[in-house]
Amino acid sequence: MTSLLELSRIGNALVAALAAWIGGEVGSPVFEAGPAAIGALVALFVAAWGNTVNDIYDRHIDAQSKSERPIPSGRVSVRTAWIWAGVMAVAAVSLSLSLPSDARVLVLITLLLLWLYSYRLKGWLGLGHVVVAGLAGLSFVFGALAQGSTWQGIMPQGWVAFGFAFLWHLAREWVKAAEDVEEDGASGLQTLAVLLGPARASRAAALLLALLVALITVPWFQGWFNLTYLTLVCAGVLPVLIGSIGYLWWAPDRDRLGQISRILKWDMLVGICAIWFGPS
Repeated sequence: MTSLLELSRIGNALVAALAAWIGGEVGSPVFEAGPAAIGALVALFVAAWGNTVNDIYDRHIDAQSKSERPIPSGRVSVRTAWIWAGVMAVAAVSLSLSLPSDARVLVLITLLLLWLYSYRLKGWLGLGHVVVAGLAGLSFVFGALAQGSTWQGIMPQGWVAFGFAFLWHLAREWVKAAEDVEEDGASGLQTLAVLLGPARASRAAALLLALLVALITVPWFQGWFNLTYLTLVCAGVLPVLIGSIGYLWWAPDRDRLGQISRILKWDMLVGICAIWFGPS
């Protein structure tokens, strides 16, 4: 079970669940704990499906650079991984049946796109980065839909969460692509770093983070978020983003790229807290 949870990247799946809960709180005019809990569980199972399927398709690449992962290390067989992925998908769909139709449809689309990403899109002209970032942002939107909101009825705070999550994840995807350019190139994947080179991919990530820096205080000026939001982003988010921009612009080596990726990953939790506790 420990290996299966590792295969699911349970930490990332829990973040997806938290995003769905927060999306229900900040993106919907009404909030009920019951649908929020169901939505969070569905998001967790969907993320676990996507992570498991990704490791199945990436097992040959991981055997070269991440041999400690559950499948290449032999702790989990490919057959067991597929069964586990199927359980996650069935659990997500079954739970989503109690949610509104828009939320159910989004679950099915997300399951399909996560499979398609691992099967084909990950290495196709850099499109995989956009798909992953978009689905990460949609976790917040899904939470609002789980509360019964329509796409048109989602509050501005929900769309802000989606937009910022999209930019953040896309920049981090490009950083990871620059870090893994050698393995991805040898495997025939057409990530942004393979197409343009790691230096340009790093600078593209820096430009995205610069856009995020330029936009991140706008929701406070619009009155959508309060002083708590402004305090958290100014104290805990902006310094990390600005520092990362500086390092990325000068095309750091692989070790530094890995450090930046991890820092962005953990600092994302500060941004999530700002969204959670900051609505006006």
